[in-house]
Amino acid sequence: MSSKVALVTGCDKRYTPLLLGFLESVRDAGTLEACDVIVFDIDFTESQIALLRQFDVRMRKTSDLPTIFSPADPLGRDVVVSYRTALPELFPGYEIYIYMDVDVWLQDAGAISILITAAGSRSLAIAFEFDRAYRFKESELAWTQRNYESIFGPARAQELMRYPPLNSGVFAMHADSPGWAIWREAYRRALDAGGHWFASGQAVLTDLHARRAIPIHPLPSVCNWTAHLALPAWDGRRRAFVTPFYPREKILVMHQTDDLKIRSVPIAVTNGRVVNAPLSYRTYKKLLARDD
Repeated sequence: MSSKVALVTGCDKRYTPLLLGFLESVRDAGTLEACDVIVFDIDFTESQIALLRQFDVRMRKTSDLPTIFSPADPLGRDVVVSYRTALPELFPGYEIYIYMDVDVWLQDAGAISILITAAGSRSLAIAFEFDRAYRFKESELAWTQRNYESIFGPARAQELMRYPPLNSGVFAMHADSPGWAIWREAYRRALDAGGHWFASGQAVLTDLHARRAIPIHPLPSVCNWTAHLALPAWDGRRRAFVTPFYPREKILVMHQTDDLKIRSVPIAVTNGRVVNAPLSYRTYKKLLARDD
């Protein structure tokens, strides 16, 4: 351990291209000097591991880690969801633990400083899926309500629909925060109640927040821009992805949520043109290289 901060991520081998983009963004932002980067390895091939080692990350095979919950997914993907509730137990010795999904990439290293400072309060530093630009589809709202119902029942689900969800794809907490044990136990109860392994980890956070049962330090949406809810714009003058409405704040962390992991989207450029491209780190670097 060379740092007081652990930055944790992980995936199965299908998402290695996203993981490489995430790690490249972390390296380019200078974050490798401020954090120890730990990667959960579910089933990477030897050639994939060789590609990942260029980033000086600490690979941890999930098969070598202690079992936190009974396996809920035949492919083993559930461990990345369940393990995020127990990072200090799995990787002791750090003061601050930051978790980021692999479909995230850093546009500005300032996000790491914000996460570390906010987590210093012993609260869960996390962003809501709430912004004046965000728009939810009816199908998404229906899916969320069904998920709540499977865990909490219809009455509580209806109440929780009044609260913006917390997005656990980016968060930070101090090692001493009571939030770890609270979240882990709530997730365990959700699984016992029949909740789906993927959706329950985030759903229980919304319930805990609504009941004021877990300390929360809300982050601005630019610290976890949920891109499928509002496509960003490209500001050629500032050389950055920005929020779609004035004053067009710079996005610090881009989250390629939903199907934005794989498809191209129309990116509005502030000079009035439109570029069709994925919202990937590779696209960001290509846009940086443009002259206009």
